Amino acid sequence: MEGYVYDITLDGTEVTSVKLEEGDVAGVLTNVKATSKQIYIDNESFTVNDDAELYDIDAQAGGATVTKITFDELKVDDTVRIVVDSDDHVTKLFRMFIAEDYTAPVSGVPGKLTLKNFLATAMEPVGTSLYVYGGSWDWQDANSSNQSMTIGLPQSWLDFFQSHNADYTYRDDKDPAHSYYWRGYNEYYYGGPDCSGYVGWSVYNLMNTESGSVADGDKGYVMSATSQAKNFAEEQGWGTIDYGEVKKNPDGSIFVEQGDEDTPNKCHRTFQPEDFKTGDIFSMNGHVWICLGKCEDGSLVILHSTPSDSINGEGGGGVQINGVGESENCQAVKLAEEYMSKYYPQWWERYHEVYKSFSSYTQYSGDAAGKFSWDLNNTLSDPEGYADMKADAILADLFKDVRYIDASANNGGVISPEGRTNLTSGDSVTYSITPFSGYHISDVTVDGQSVGAVDSYTFDNVTDNHTIAVTFARDSGGNSGGGSDDSDPTYAIRASAGNGGSISPKGTVRVEKGDSKTYTITADKGYAIADVTVNGKSVGAVDSYTFKNVTSDQTIRATFALEGAAEQPGFSDVSKNDWFYDAVQDAVDMGLMAGVSADRFDPKGTVTRAMVAQILYAREGKPTVSGAAAISDVPANAWFHNAMQWAKGQGVIAGYPDGRMDPNAPVTREQLAVILHSYAQKKDMDLSKTADLAGYADAADVSVWAKDAMSWAVGSGLISGRSASTLAPAGSATRAECAVIFTQMFQK
Repeated sequence: MEGYVYDITLDGTEVTSVKLEEGDVAGVLTNVKATSKQIYIDNESFTVNDDAELYDIDAQAGGATVTKITFDELKVDDTVRIVVDSDDHVTKLFRMFIAEDYTAPVSGVPGKLTLKNFLATAMEPVGTSLYVYGGSWDWQDANSSNQSMTIGLPQSWLDFFQSHNADYTYRDDKDPAHSYYWRGYNEYYYGGPDCSGYVGWSVYNLMNTESGSVADGDKGYVMSATSQAKNFAEEQGWGTIDYGEVKKNPDGSIFVEQGDEDTPNKCHRTFQPEDFKTGDIFSMNGHVWICLGKCEDGSLVILHSTPSDSINGEGGGGVQINGVGESENCQAVKLAEEYMSKYYPQWWERYHEVYKSFSSYTQYSGDAAGKFSWDLNNTLSDPEGYADMKADAILADLFKDVRYIDASANNGGVISPEGRTNLTSGDSVTYSITPFSGYHISDVTVDGQSVGAVDSYTFDNVTDNHTIAVTFARDSGGNSGGGSDDSDPTYAIRASAGNGGSISPKGTVRVEKGDSKTYTITADKGYAIADVTVNGKSVGAVDSYTFKNVTSDQTIRATFALEGAAEQPGFSDVSKNDWFYDAVQDAVDMGLMAGVSADRFDPKGTVTRAMVAQILYAREGKPTVSGAAAISDVPANAWFHNAMQWAKGQGVIAGYPDGRMDPNAPVTREQLAVILHSYAQKKDMDLSKTADLAGYADAADVSVWAKDAMSWAVGSGLISGRSASTLAPAGSATRAECAVIFTQMFQK
């Protein structure tokens, strides 16, 4: 597996043993002492031997890179895995991605043969496993891999999911050399399951209590998706197979899909909602899914692994709850949205597609596919009565004891565990809080209430959901208490690079006040440097850049393009000649906005009030929102729920007298001015620059409540007239205008 370290034993030129090198300690560097060659991992100190081997490992599509590094290249916030000797001195250090610990909201018991346990088992990979073509087959693409015969979630699935974001795509035809798709052999089988890999893993965990191994000749249950249902019925003998009814035309004649000279005519077989039972496994042509249950309206809640599009328009997806019905308004879709958004927030940040049409998911052609139903007398039992329950009742029962705690921290340190921690009602969990060198704990809030500047906090006997948030502050001077050698403040420089090259040093580097730092940008073979942006502004296609006299946090990002390719702005509808070209690139680089698809920005598209809230909320680091009163027109499972709650709570967006926030309404130019003015007040930004609006012919059209804000926005250069004589205060703000406004505001 690429990106992992192995301990290999050789007898001459013969490999006699291969073991995964897990190291002795792994975690985040909270301090690095150059003078004494000490590192701190979550405040535990280790001395690095002079002859220690230090490596940087960068896993990426097309091949991981391994680079030997020096101690001086280590920095706070790096994640590392170390090997120590008997004196606890570091002999090997690997700077690499390390996934957060994860516990699924719902999981099964290996080997427990009940219908409920089958569904609970199938729920375990939901929301944390990406789709990989051929995933969880072996590398020869013939049988099961070790991952599909692992009891519990394979660590490689968790690593792969957490190391990617909404830009992940299972197949990149534009750059196949850097794609996770099949390239002559099943290279990335370990990253996540395809549809039959997921079903095969679920069945293996139901039927077994110990992991299997390819080396021991175990075969598992991964096979052609089209024939999986038939195999379970006829080869395994676990239940029955139903081939459905022959599909007919409205006049009663048999429907025939016309073939051509290479493909024979085909009859289709189809199913009705009443044909499906809880726990059924449905094989169609090239896909397979599990029926969790039926809804009152006949729609189906299903579990499967499929490459659904992300919010960035990339075909990634993976194991998820979906709804199959006649329309997106069916009950199954509503249930899928509710549970995916509530219990799988990291997934929901990337993927919102949950609807599949009934006609496309309940028919097939040929004689290999069909619908498998469990034998509930001889194979599985059903003591909980799931066979007679509707989908909403099944989901409620599966998740009834699930509780979670959301943990977050600003820059300056770490809280562990971080993010969402899933618990069973009655469990306890302790959080440790560690500042980086040069920082200290300023405050810790639990459910929005301060508990002081504590370095640990324990939730005992958890019966409700909670939040815990940490605020770190920069030291004013003196030793930070974390082992820092110096008393001067330090600042973070965050460096990143797109596909096709690298930047060195990468990640976050901390530098002393007034120091300088040089970065080197290198394109891979076949690529060229397309652009380098510093704090969101382009500095050109340079191969190095130096920050001088650093007195604040900085960012630098390098992007690359294939050699010989025409220079592209990144979006097909954004030209270099457009007045908003630079702003769009800056807005994307700064993480303020994204395209509506992989190659479209939609510059003339309107911006809603929810979109503005989301931009500002993201700018603030998406702080935890809890305890706020519900907003009547902001559903709890909406993608903008937290942003709108935050915006209203902070007074950034006031809403209407009747309590509505009207999140989907296009934001007008004067509304946008008021929102930005309110945000600027909260951030103590300069509000002194104003403009006389009398020079605009439509100045009288500016609403009374927006005059001061519009005067400030125009005077500050954030908003300009639609023409030399018109402000168009009631006009809808476009995406291009917002890109210009927000980048100007946050670069000032």
